[in-house]
Parts: sequence; C-alpha cells; structure tokens
Amino acid sequence: MPFFNRKPRGRYQIRLSKTPISYINGSREVACAFEAELGLSLGETTPDGAFTLEWTSDIGMADQEPAALVNGMVLTALAPSDVPSIVAALRRRGQDNGLTVYPQRAAQGAPVPKATVRQSLVQRGPLLQGRSLAAQA
Repeated sequence: MPFFNRKPRGRYQIRLSKTPISYINGSREVACAFEAELGLSLGETTPDGAFTLEWTSDIGMADQEPAALVNGMVLTALAPSDVPSIVAALRRRGQDNGLTVYPQRAAQGAPVPKATVRQSLVQRGPLLQGRSLAAQA
C-alpha cells in the first residue's frame, strides 16, 4: 500500500486506523500510549529518525480494531498495554539488521506482538461455495 509523504518519515511508520469503529474500540487510548512510549505527538517523527506516528483513514480491519500498519504489517486488536512490547520489538528489529522486512517471519528479526490477522469468515455461504446467487434462484 503506497503512501506519499512530503517530508521524511521514520524507519518505522506507525499508522493507526482512524475510523468511528476504531474510536469506539479504543484507538485514541492506543494512540496516547504510542505517544507516551515514543515521546512524540501524532504526526511527528522521533529525533533519531526511527519512528513516525500518524493516523490513516482506514486499513480495512474494522472487525479487529483498534488496528495499525507498521511499514505494511498489520497489527490488530491493540490495547494500550501492548504498546511497550510492540515498540521494544521494533527497536530490537532495527538493532538486528537495520532493515524493515515484512511480512513478519521468525527468521527476519524479533517477532512483533499483535502482528496477527484473525480470519473473520465464520459461515460458508453462496459467495464462498463458488455458486452465484442467480444460479440458486
């Protein structure tokens, strides 16, 4: 997913989903936890150039909000208490190889908490069974 920036961003770009559903589920509190952990405000980059924190409109994870993208890796079901371990894991990844490589695999550096997308399709229906609705009528 490309994003265009007018100014330099951090090595790790943390984009929090800003939707009504994410707000209801606590994205503002998660954003405040990231601000406190990183020592910056939304829209800023850390002085060392490691992290940028910002809102993004929607990442398509409404059923697993609050959610974020970190350089394209999806983090779901976030809580403020998850933030310190996420930031620590990203810092370890930077120390391991200095590169951001996603999607996450164990061999590519420190695992990042909450980097899991839960399958949300729970019932098979006409769309998943390969038959069109017109053919069933």
